[in-house]
Amino acid sequence: MTQDELFILIKRLASERKYKLTSHALIRLKQRKLTRNDILDILENPKRLIREDVSSDGVHTYKIAGGINNHRLAIEIQDNELIIIITAMNK
Repeated sequence: MTQDELFILIKRLASERKYKLTSHALIRLKQRKLTRNDILDILENPKRLIREDVSSDGVHTYKIAGGINNHRLAIEIQDNELIIIITAMNK
């Protein structure tokens, strides 16, 4: 999947509110003083694909930056239907 295709998919899923945060991501949000609105802003306005990793079992994870503050997320997309937010990072 190209960066453009990935960002189109992320924006669509975000607009449909098809995302969930892992317990790790929720902890990091509090620690880093990020809000759910910050998360949605990143998903609706992705700017850069920082890295894509593929695990030995074929699962793709993406580190993206975006939103008004250019914060970063590590995400996985399940079956092109749900974004799993693994962690959130300040810029």
